Amino acid sequence: VKLQTGFRDLSTKSGSGEVLVVGGLGKMGRWLSAYFHATGHRVRVLDTREGGSEFERATEFEGAAEGADLVALAVPISATPGLLDRLDASRHRGLILDIASLKSPLVAPLREAAARGLRVASVHPMFGPDALHLVGRNILLCDCGAPGALAEARTLFENVGAQLIELPLEDHDRHMGYVLGLAHLVNLLYGRVLAGSGLDFATLGKVASTTFGKQNATALDVLRENPDLYFEIQSLNATTPELAASLHGALDEVLNAVGDGDRESFRRIMEQGRRYFLGEG
Repeated sequence: VKLQTGFRDLSTKSGSGEVLVVGGLGKMGRWLSAYFHATGHRVRVLDTREGGSEFERATEFEGAAEGADLVALAVPISATPGLLDRLDASRHRGLILDIASLKSPLVAPLREAAARGLRVASVHPMFGPDALHLVGRNILLCDCGAPGALAEARTLFENVGAQLIELPLEDHDRHMGYVLGLAHLVNLLYGRVLAGSGLDFATLGKVASTTFGKQNATALDVLRENPDLYFEIQSLNATTPELAASLHGALDEVLNAVGDGDRESFRRIMEQGRRYFLGEG
């Protein structure tokens, strides 16, 4: 039913114009290309990598961007500022989107691009390239200061079942530190500890609890992702040291309660977490 709803909503879109997807041979680049094609746009892709694409390949960035109504930057975070620098507002009048998972390294470049007259907006799809539909999925929208650009970016993802959430550009990474950085880090540590246990994973699976099975599925989803992207999510987020300190502190607190035989402190830690998840303060 969800898939049918997503396809139905997608069919109501009536996009037009030319889209250039930079990094169009990457996983999210391919997803964006397919999405914009499905919503009625003519899609071209630009990528330094070799590989096939069902869409026309552009060979040069500035010229291809100049003729595009939308330029989507699906490239590594570190490559985005250089591409923005190469765009001239007098020749590139289309909407420009980045889809970076972190924004703090891009705050100054994006705001400078807007000040130069480029129509930039920043989006963050909170899902991976395997998403078959957008029903119930979150897309974050950040205003970079270019008049009208964010409103136009919003129209690209309306009426397809997605939840569109506006977030101040400068606040984005503190939130991502927890919903991405912490979630990834916990699963990386979980996989690391298991891999170093010396125990056979298949045997563990035979004696597994329900919780172990659920955690394995989540950890495997993380461990299958692009290590370079996940490294950038940790290394480029200014909140990572704060998160690391909190994680160390929480681990020490739990293990100290166990080591000291402090049942009440252990109960309190579990109760605080439960109340937070249930919104009880």
